[in-house]
Amino acid sequence: MTNLMSQQFIKKNVKLNLEFDNYIARHPELFESIPDGATIIMTLKGDNEFNDASFSIVRNSRSRRPVVEAQKEGSHWSVQPLQLKAA
Repeated sequence: MTNLMSQQFIKKNVKLNLEFDNYIARHPELFESIPDGATIIMTLKGDNEFNDASFSIVRNSRSRRPVVEAQKEGSHWSVQPLQLKAA
C-alpha cells in the first residue's frame, strides 16, 4: 500500500466508522450481534480494493479476538461474524 493509498484508506475507514456509529445508535439491535471485545472490520459493498486492505490488516494481526464484518451497502449496514485464515 503506497502512502497515498494509506491516506485514502484511513480517510475512508474513519468516514465509515463514523457512519457506522451513527447507524448503530439508531439500530441498537445490531449492536447486540457484536461479541464483547470483537474486532470490527469495516467494508463497503463493491469496493474490493478497500475491503481487501481491511481484511489484510486483521489477517496480519496476532489478535485472538472475535472478528466481525460491518458492511455498508447504500445506507444499510449488516454485521456478520468472520473466520479469517492467516495470510
